[in-house]
Amino acid sequence: MPVRIRLLGPLTVERDGTELTGPALGGVRERRLLAILALASGDVVAKDVIIERLWDQLPKHPAAAVDTAVSLA
Repeated sequence: MPVRIRLLGPLTVERDGTELTGPALGGVRERRLLAILALASGDVVAKDVIIERLWDQLPKHPAAAVDTAVSLA
């Protein structure tokens, strides 16, 4: 199932040629996470980097918050 992610302009995701919209893309944080991981091109992204880029104020349990965001994405 091929997936195409466009990061220039509004973020768009296509799966099998069909653009995903609405809840299928999650909220703003999930979209940001998707962009971070897509730009990493398969490289490992440290949780600290994800936390720094996704939250203006640190959540009470940052590592758990990243795990939750990843499971929703």
